Order: sequence, then structure tokens, then C-alpha cells
Amino acid sequence: MNIKNKIENILKEEVIDIKKTSYGITNVNYIITTNEHKYFCRIPKDNLLLSKKDNELEALNTLKNKSYFLKPIYYSQNLLITPFQQNAKTFISNKNLSTIVEIANILKDFHSSEYIVDSEFNPTKKFKQYFEQIENKNNYIDKYIYLLDEFEKFYEPDRLCHNDLVEGNFLFVKNKIYLIDFEYCGLNDHYFDIASFISENNLNYQETITFLKNYFSEEACNFEKLDIFLKFADLLWYTWALLLYEKRGEEVYKTIFEEKLNSLKYPRKIKY
Repeated sequence: MNIKNKIENILKEEVIDIKKTSYGITNVNYIITTNEHKYFCRIPKDNLLLSKKDNELEALNTLKNKSYFLKPIYYSQNLLITPFQQNAKTFISNKNLSTIVEIANILKDFHSSEYIVDSEFNPTKKFKQYFEQIENKNNYIDKYIYLLDEFEKFYEPDRLCHNDLVEGNFLFVKNKIYLIDFEYCGLNDHYFDIASFISENNLNYQETITFLKNYFSEEACNFEKLDIFLKFADLLWYTWALLLYEKRGEEVYKTIFEEKLNSLKYPRKIKY
């Protein structure tokens, strides 16, 4: 069954247009137009096992009543359909101190202890999963492998985490921010999300301090731990991108692993 027929069977509407978008790295995304509505549709690129979709389903069920949650119309392991958000923008187009404060508050709620989940996202296990699949390993991974032990010294998986806080996973619609794409979601140490948001969105010093002061408004930030998590996150996603470049040959993954390697060589220092 082709994608048009499958979506028509799900939506019970005639599809009049399917437009592939440039969004997404590990998925193929489409804008679906019917006679009456528009939808956003996400389909995995291939069957390369890099994340557990069970994690995402559990997160969708857990967060369904949150104001920053965009409820899907349909979900399966191979297909996600949500309402199309007209004129939506991502974080890179709304990167300012005000929105950073809003995101800090969203993540504080997201990390609250009320969310109990069975699935996990263990960064060291993920690293080993990616590393073992790489055929042509290099010396850079060997050089920074010590970060696994440093990371484990601080690691305390006690909260629901998103684990993929790239700029495209914050959707700005009018005056509202949605947190989307929960493919990597699961139990983790919340410092992993904190480090990821800073690193993946390349926050400058002022942006970083604004984020940390608002996130840690009721507790102290452990800067030693954050420093290790920032470095380990770069190692993890360097390995992930290296693997995907080897498997898929797409230049976007080369760009990512080169950026992550540069961050490993010249790590940022955060303090206030």
C-alpha cells in the first residue's frame, strides 16, 4: 500500500497533495493536504535500529494533557500524523532570552517527578550500541572514551527526559511553544537534557546563563557534572553521526560529526 492510500485509509479523507519537506534528519516528513485539512506526516527513513519507538509511545501517553504537547491524530511505529501548524517556526527563528526562559520552564515541568515511565534512555548504552555498529572506527573515539567513566560517576537516571533537544523539536506557533518528537524519550539523568539543549542549540554565554539561572531557580547547578555531560553528549552524537554517515552517506551526518568533534577538541566552559 502506498503512502497516499495508507493515509486516506487512516484519515478517511481524500488526499489531494503530498509534499515532502526538508525537515528531519532520521525521518522523512510530508505535508498532507486533503479537501478540508492539512496534516504533518512523519515516516522513518529506514529500518536502522537507532531508537525504540516504545519509548515514544509511552511518552505520548504520559504527556497528553500538557500544554506544550501537540496531540497526534495517529501514531504507530512507522507513522506519525499531527495537525499541520500554519506558519510554525523552530527555535532558531525565535532564539532570544525570552524564549529561552520559556523553554527552561517547560523543561522543569517535563523533568518533574510526577512522570513515571518504564522505558529508559541510557546514554552509555546508546554510545556502545552506535559504536559497535561502526565498521571503520577511528582514533578520535579512543581519545575521548575516558568520558564514559567520567559520565558514569555522576549519572543518576531518575526522571523522564526528552534526550533530543535540537532546535527543530521546539515548535513555535503564534504565542505557544510545543515540544515535539519523542523518539528518544525515556528515563535518564536530567542533566543530559540540560547539556543537550545548551550544546545542540549552540547557546552563547548570555543565553546559557539565562537558561541555567531559570532552570535552577530552586536548586544549585552542579557545574562539574554539567561540564562532563556536555563533553559526553558531544561524544555520543559524534558517534551517532559517524555511524549514520557510514550507513547512509548523507552529507548532513558528516557536518554533524565534524561539529561534534570540534566541540570535543575545544569544549565550552560554563560558570557564573
